[in-house]
Amino acid sequence: MMKLLLGIAVLFLAAQLSESACFVQTQSTIAPGESQESNVCIDETDGSVHEVGESWNATNCMVCWCSIGSYGCCDRALRPNVFPDDVVAVFDPEACVYRFHSRDDPSI
Repeated sequence: MMKLLLGIAVLFLAAQLSESACFVQTQSTIAPGESQESNVCIDETDGSVHEVGESWNATNCMVCWCSIGSYGCCDRALRPNVFPDDVVAVFDPEACVYRFHSRDDPSI
């Protein structure tokens, strides 16, 4: 029981030491030349087309989902906002994660 409580406390602490950004983009789901809704969303970062109800990993390290008339996205990588002064957080866009190293010695 004590391990369970400790695990829950660590999860709450981790959530408070990082943050994530989200947005919702409204858009018409009516394609040009159509008279009714086409039930698709167009990802404005890369032009990819997605059906209503679909979710995808966008090229800008975000996870997105399509709804009628809008789509929303949230960061896949939590942004750290609390860490020691002698530590540097560097974003790796290939892996969509933050890497940490010593300010004085990047090999640590």
